[in-house]
Amino acid sequence: MRIWTIQSEQVWNALCRRRVLYVDEDADKYAGYIPSAYRWLQSQIASKLAAYRGHLPWWAYCRKPDLRHHRHLRPKGEMEVRLELEISDEFVVQFPCWAWQRVFCEDYLAPTRKEYENWRREVRRIVQCEDTWPLPQPMRLQLEASWRNLFSPELPLVDWDRDSPWSRRDGMEAVFERLRYDDVQHATLFKGSFTCGYTRAARTRSGPRP
Repeated sequence: MRIWTIQSEQVWNALCRRRVLYVDEDADKYAGYIPSAYRWLQSQIASKLAAYRGHLPWWAYCRKPDLRHHRHLRPKGEMEVRLELEISDEFVVQFPCWAWQRVFCEDYLAPTRKEYENWRREVRRIVQCEDTWPLPQPMRLQLEASWRNLFSPELPLVDWDRDSPWSRRDGMEAVFERLRYDDVQHATLFKGSFTCGYTRAARTRSGPRP
């Protein structure tokens, strides 16, 4: 499988030295905070990849990212690298970009509008106050069960809700456990150009980016 990940120059240099890297939970990128959705995904990967050893995953694009766009998402002056990887399918899990955002924001993940609206009606019937969080049982269990749809081949590639903030996030993304130098087909260094209130911690909290 051909996938692409964008990492810091420091990660690339470490990969050149060590040849194999796992995600470091103590890295500055996370600033001591691991989103609960990451932990949920971490627990799910174990049932998807036979060789999984329990680390947080690396993130990747299933379509080559255009650096004319992505450099504007990275801090100004900071060197980063786009790595083109060739990884065996047995070491990769894929899912639609929009679907992950629903999981990350703890929303109900349904393959159709009808299923989503039926669940929302049931929530309003049982939970009178719309500010109630976390949801009481059995709604909480149903919510978390819906997230397993993330791996369903029946999910559309594009969000069925065109009013959703994620409706423009088409395509697939992927996660994998080991970043190996031997899997790198090409490395492209580039310099970020974004300046407006950027922090690595903020990027992690808003959602995963490869």
